[in-house]
Amino acid sequence: MTGTDMTAARVMMVDCQIRPFDVTDAAVIAAFLDVPRADFAPADLGAIAYADRAVAARGAGAGRMLAAPMILARLLQAAAIQSGEAVLDVAGGSFLTAALAARLGGKVIALESAEGAGDRAGLMTHGADVVTVTGQIDAGWAAGAPYDCIIVNGGLERRPDALLEQLKDGGRLLCCDISGGAPRLMRFERNGTGISASVVCDGFIAPLAEFRRAPSFVF
Repeated sequence: MTGTDMTAARVMMVDCQIRPFDVTDAAVIAAFLDVPRADFAPADLGAIAYADRAVAARGAGAGRMLAAPMILARLLQAAAIQSGEAVLDVAGGSFLTAALAARLGGKVIALESAEGAGDRAGLMTHGADVVTVTGQIDAGWAAGAPYDCIIVNGGLERRPDALLEQLKDGGRLLCCDISGGAPRLMRFERNGTGISASVVCDGFIAPLAEFRRAPSFVF
């Protein structure tokens, strides 16, 4: 497939998936047009990487997936990343979300586990200024805290308390709640010593094993 065809597929992704899903932020739309999703997915997918579905993260283990384009776009729109803000990207696999957040002006640290990290080819190809670190993803990255924004690339069965503790006052955390009922994209915000939560929209991102709920004892 030619570069022209891939560019056309990217434009179609934006026009047919992202814009109709109430994504109106011009900066977010520009980021999805500028950062080729295919470069962060397996090389043999080609234009399929722009389909309306989650795909595997390039070179990543631990079942890491790139969320469907419209889901990731809504998450980034709700994150409202401003130029110069400190951003922690969690469990992004091959670092697509990190590259998009950097394109939006964030100073990004991308945290992955040793098992979940994909290759950095996409970041290197597009010159994204992202610091990648390896550690326990549900513990966050205290060395870079506090953060203006934290994005968790996966479904959570339990509240990400350690990550919420690493937010600045006014800081936001975006994730997918799969704790019960319909999966929802959530936006948490620190206000002084408290945390508020609001629903962005219905939407699903593949579960993260590190945020599974502890099993309860049953007879």
